[in-house]
Amino acid sequence: MKLVDVENKSEYHRLVVGLSPSESFVQSKELVDKYVEGYDSDILAPQWLLSNYPDTVWSIKLDRATVKIDFDVVFVNSEGGLEKLLSPAHHKLLNTFKCWLLIQSSTLHSGFQKLSLTTISKKIRNTLYLIDYLLLNSDKFHLEKHFSNWNSDYVYSMLADLFDKDKITVGVYDTEERLASYIEQNISSYSAKELDKQINKLSKKIPIDGSVLDNKNQIRKLAFLMSQGAFDFKKGSNRYGNISASFLRKKLYSNTLYGHRVQLPMPQAYQIIANPAYNQTSEFKQHPLNKRAEIGISHAYFSAIRQNFFLLSDIAHVAEHSGLEVVEINSRLFGEINLEALMAKPAKRAGRTLTIGAGEVLIQMRNAFEFIYDNREILFDSITKMLEAGSKEIEETSLLEFINFGYKKHLTPEIIELGVEVIGYASTEKDRYQKRRENKDLFFLFNVLQGSLQIVIGATMARRMGELVDLDPLSAISPSDVDPDESNDQEFSLIFDNRKSGVAYGGEILREELSRPILNSLASLIYKWQTFNAKIKEQGLVEHLDNVGLFNSLSSHTLTFKEGNSESFVDNLDAFCDYFQTRTYVDEDGITRRLYIRQHQLRRFFAMTFYWSYGYEAGETLRYFLAHTDISHLERYIKEEMTGEELRGVQAERLIDGIKNDDISNIGELEIILKNRFGINSLEYRTYEEICEDVEDEIISLSPAHKHVLPQRYSGYEALLVSLEQMLADGVIDLKADYAVVANASGSKAEVMDLVLKYE
Repeated sequence: MKLVDVENKSEYHRLVVGLSPSESFVQSKELVDKYVEGYDSDILAPQWLLSNYPDTVWSIKLDRATVKIDFDVVFVNSEGGLEKLLSPAHHKLLNTFKCWLLIQSSTLHSGFQKLSLTTISKKIRNTLYLIDYLLLNSDKFHLEKHFSNWNSDYVYSMLADLFDKDKITVGVYDTEERLASYIEQNISSYSAKELDKQINKLSKKIPIDGSVLDNKNQIRKLAFLMSQGAFDFKKGSNRYGNISASFLRKKLYSNTLYGHRVQLPMPQAYQIIANPAYNQTSEFKQHPLNKRAEIGISHAYFSAIRQNFFLLSDIAHVAEHSGLEVVEINSRLFGEINLEALMAKPAKRAGRTLTIGAGEVLIQMRNAFEFIYDNREILFDSITKMLEAGSKEIEETSLLEFINFGYKKHLTPEIIELGVEVIGYASTEKDRYQKRRENKDLFFLFNVLQGSLQIVIGATMARRMGELVDLDPLSAISPSDVDPDESNDQEFSLIFDNRKSGVAYGGEILREELSRPILNSLASLIYKWQTFNAKIKEQGLVEHLDNVGLFNSLSSHTLTFKEGNSESFVDNLDAFCDYFQTRTYVDEDGITRRLYIRQHQLRRFFAMTFYWSYGYEAGETLRYFLAHTDISHLERYIKEEMTGEELRGVQAERLIDGIKNDDISNIGELEIILKNRFGINSLEYRTYEEICEDVEDEIISLSPAHKHVLPQRYSGYEALLVSLEQMLADGVIDLKADYAVVANASGSKAEVMDLVLKYE
């Protein structure tokens, strides 16, 4: 409201006092229509809705995909009967669900911010999950009564179900439990003879693991599932030997709005081979990236879901203005719920990507540089020559013939000497990763090459993955037309779009273009990639000439380059890690996992390395390089996700340094706190030089556990450190970073960070 110039204050007062919510909505809307972009748009016809509001089937735009939402579903009432959502008796409930989706992009409910399509899509998906949960559990929540009997117990029960899993989709769709229930309800209609016949058919399709054959109850269930056409028998499929996604969607989720789009898990209880292919794009499973509790939900995500329920309780006012009848829900049902009271286990901290150790990153940087210098020219030359020849030969023969045989005569002598034998291995190829490490797979080597440059840029430039995916194919560095190898004195910069700033316009984000200094050796590599991209574009080897990036994807199915995306970016990193065999381990479930490096880990590695080299004082420089709009975001990078004990140890050591350097606000109060805490009358601080002399004179002796450390790690230092750690743990003191905006004499402003000792 403060953006609007209201001449008559009494008029403004009339708008906000003494009106019902719906009346206030209308008056407020009329007041700000002409001032706020999009505020006067019809809430029933947002840009992402490609259908008309009354339609029973909606087409909606979610990110880049067009998704069908069919409201012609049935749900089970509290007595076990079936109810149609489209029946006249439930028109209020139908309108409620529709308006719940529409309100997600309402300017009125976003603080008058213009939301991007990505943000809107995320909000709509969360809403679809919640609606599906209500439909799937309609009997439990008496959905046919339109929330009239809802109370806080209902809400607690619902949220506990949703958040008692590692992902909300698991809580909503609960595939394992629903499949078990489906089998139990239907298996009795089949005789033992019929089931024996089905198990024989199944064993002819896929050899059944011996341990499964010994379990008669399990065999009955598998036979029943076979009779239902439940299994995926397509070789090369990542669900081969498991329940197909199409079966689950048809049998379990046909009466949901979004169940046909969700990535469903593979029910391990019903797999018919011991080790189905879990992932065709990497050799092993990924090492978990986040330090999180095994189950539970983060505060941030809980807040987003709870806010969504508040929107549900607010749609009555919006619907009334649009002439619609909806169900009224009391917002107080959601107001008093907090995550700690809800969860039996502690809430998750916000999951943050683990930082990789410097030793690991430096080794892989060396591998990356060496692979590029040894193989770039050979791979670029061989691939372009083969694809150029292939485009002509395929016109006379066929794509399939060229992929299977024709390519061989176009392999260059250098690439054959490197070890290449095939364009690419199928996912069913035996020992294909070992063969790939022997350089036999040409297109895999290209992925490793791309991954190598991604590793080098990621570790030295600290960019976000999206910023690297979007790098310009021909002008990623500035100046872009100067060869760094021939211009040693020229300074270069990386040009990218900042993923964490910009404005939304027409459902799209207009991002801020930034530049950051780049090593000349790295600029030289990027220049060579730009030259290569220009060449393949000129030769017509690109699938879509207008859609290319710096890191393009090479397709073995079309024999062309296409624009890279986040998925291909990750595939390149996976190929690099499989080729150089980053470390693996066997987890508690007996599954071998590999450390597959991710860009955010490299970004955090850069931030941590910079911080431990230069400290808090260089925070503004680090913020500038990371392109953070808010300096306070650095603290989360610097702290990583340490345990409380680890963090307290670092804080205690920094406090001791602060005593010496006098560079922490309120550090003078620490002496008083220590005296009061430990009941002492005096406290003496010694300089490192004095302590060194005392150690040499044997006035102070080092404990055996610390003989290897510097002299300042003396017993008194250790006692002080332990005392500070205990006070930090007890909450008596805390070391925090405070942020403030300061202005210099010329009036320009900057945000600064200051370490402050906090105390009771």
